[in-house]
Amino acid sequence: MKKLLNKSFTDHLSQSCSYKTYEPLLPLIEGINFINASLLHANGLATIDKIYIDIDKILRSYDERKLIHIILHELAHYYRIQRKGKEWYYNYVLHTDKNEYVEQTIFEENFADRWATLKYNELYNDNLSVEYRDFSDGMFLRTMIEGTYNHLRGNVENEIELEEATKRYILDVRQ
Repeated sequence: MKKLLNKSFTDHLSQSCSYKTYEPLLPLIEGINFINASLLHANGLATIDKIYIDIDKILRSYDERKLIHIILHELAHYYRIQRKGKEWYYNYVLHTDKNEYVEQTIFEENFADRWATLKYNELYNDNLSVEYRDFSDGMFLRTMIEGTYNHLRGNVENEIELEEATKRYILDVRQ
């Protein structure tokens, strides 16, 4: 039995976007716990059992197309976590060495960007082109990923501590 669609999230979408914009997403997000929340240092965050999206922050800086792309990007992460399993996720986040963590994160981010772009173009019969982020050595995003690794390894040793650390990135849930 599927979980019910988080009505609150679709309510937020309906208040922020035209029906034409979010309607194609409904079959994809049905049964997934999406939450509209203020997030620290992120526009979206996929976890093992839910996806957080900061609708307001995204729409202050971008348009509806980018909002949909970010939702799809986080959905790609969520699907990967679901397909590969909790053990894979916890091993990746908690037990990989720094280089492996950085390389895996770069792969996951590129995968999610590309999947979101392909899915967007399929759903909206569009030709959206997304400028991919540069993860080259020494670039800002690679450094940011290394910072995340250092933060995790310095503060998180197990699944419970990871859940607590994740909660610190969720500033306010808009329900």
